[in-house]
Amino acid sequence: MPAHFEFNELNAIVYATQVNLSCQNATSDYTISYVDFEVIHVSKPNGPNITLFGNLGGKSYSTTLTIGSAITIDRETGNPIHTLVIPENFYSESSLVLECTYNGREYLTNISVASPTSPLLIGDTVYEGSFIGPIVKQRIANITHYLISVGGQGGNLARGFIDAEYNAGGDNNTDMASALERVIGQVSEAYFSVLRQQVERSNIDKTHLDSAAVSELKLHVTISRMGGAQYGWLAVLGILLIPSLIGTFRTCTRRKAVGFEA
Repeated sequence: MPAHFEFNELNAIVYATQVNLSCQNATSDYTISYVDFEVIHVSKPNGPNITLFGNLGGKSYSTTLTIGSAITIDRETGNPIHTLVIPENFYSESSLVLECTYNGREYLTNISVASPTSPLLIGDTVYEGSFIGPIVKQRIANITHYLISVGGQGGNLARGFIDAEYNAGGDNNTDMASALERVIGQVSEAYFSVLRQQVERSNIDKTHLDSAAVSELKLHVTISRMGGAQYGWLAVLGILLIPSLIGTFRTCTRRKAVGFEA
């Protein structure tokens, strides 16, 4: 009877989705109205209308970072435009307005864990799949908008900046665009990692595929046992591991690494 399993090392080629957010300063295209001491309204002709309220939960609701968010869809391309608003304070009409677009693609990459105490290392890209399309972009834009909007005043995104003491007062927006690009891009990639586990299907038959388009996993473990009948237990372990092993061969075609658009 196995007493325990001990992880030794892991080498794999796995799917991933790269997501890039590109934000442009569009403040001059918007009308910013100072409604009263704690309310700012931001609007654009044929564009979004965003109303921001002071963060009443902050040390000072008028000087605590607040982030507004809105999603619009380009009628020609179907691509989402994510508008983000960062008021410098709630004493004036001075705010930063960013218009952001999403891009990305599927790819296969090497990963490895050398020992139980070693970190996960991400290696080189071994195969590049298709670019993400409008439907996928809309999905990640909507989930990001939800994370920013839930709870009001910028949600956990604003809270993360405040806790990190990075532009906690919203009055230092010099590098805010690049910071938001990186943070939201990584959040989107994490969302895809969770989504992938729900939509991918295993296929152990990879004979018809280009070898570069197939993911594989090699896992080394040490199995300790107690008593005899080791072959019987190995048979049981084999049956238990078959579904996991089959799941390591996730297939894709050269046209679509993962068919999110289907």
